[in-house]
Amino acid sequence: VIAYGTRGSCKRYVMRGGDPKVEESKGVVVRAIEQIYESLGDQVGAGVEVRANFLNVNRNRMNDLFGDDVKIRERRNLGVYVMDAIWKVCSSKEDMCAMWNEGSKRQLVRSTHMGTTSQWNDTIFRISIKYTSKDGANKVGMLTLVEMSGSDMQRSQFSSSTEGKLGLKSTLAVANVIYALSESKKHIPYRDHQLTRLLKNALANNSHTCWISCLNSCESVESLNTLKIGEMVGSLSNCPRKLEALPFEGVIKAKKDQGSTS
Repeated sequence: VIAYGTRGSCKRYVMRGGDPKVEESKGVVVRAIEQIYESLGDQVGAGVEVRANFLNVNRNRMNDLFGDDVKIRERRNLGVYVMDAIWKVCSSKEDMCAMWNEGSKRQLVRSTHMGTTSQWNDTIFRISIKYTSKDGANKVGMLTLVEMSGSDMQRSQFSSSTEGKLGLKSTLAVANVIYALSESKKHIPYRDHQLTRLLKNALANNSHTCWISCLNSCESVESLNTLKIGEMVGSLSNCPRKLEALPFEGVIKAKKDQGSTS
């Protein structure tokens, strides 16, 4: 789930909401957490492990809000992953909401002409659900919730600052990747930015992706650009693949079968 738009377009409210005790003002993150634990029920802790990780991208550097700087790596058998990321096991929705609230307090915000608490970095909250069957096989699902920094124009007060220019690079990098995918280009510039590298799985045909275009009526040009990017996202077609990890005995047997047929 990716929220994109200029500052002042209520991305923060869409993802984080207002008073969590009021149903109508709950954000996407809180609603997702509640739905996950309601769906799992008593399975949490009994064969199902739920973990969460909170990342922040600023100045094209990625750091864990509960740790230090982290690096993105990619392997053929693992895909894109974050090295040294801190995952916290959450046994209940209260535990995960507490982690979310604590991580949100550690984020970098600053006052701009678009708002008193305008976010000037990209935040990624990831929820991992691992199911272990009786024979030891694992199934893992991942939900990634992204709140992007604002796509302000260069003429704005914020965008003229060093932080603003670096923040704009992430939105530009995401836009370039989406354009390349929509035009079926041979080269997709995932490596242009840390955020696009991390979102490779979400944008590259192996996930269900929900793109939220947030608009600001006071910024007509930026709102139009946001709609254009949203239209390109709508033209993409993702086909998630089901990946299963075999237990150790199953891997050995598969290797032996492969050797006997070769």
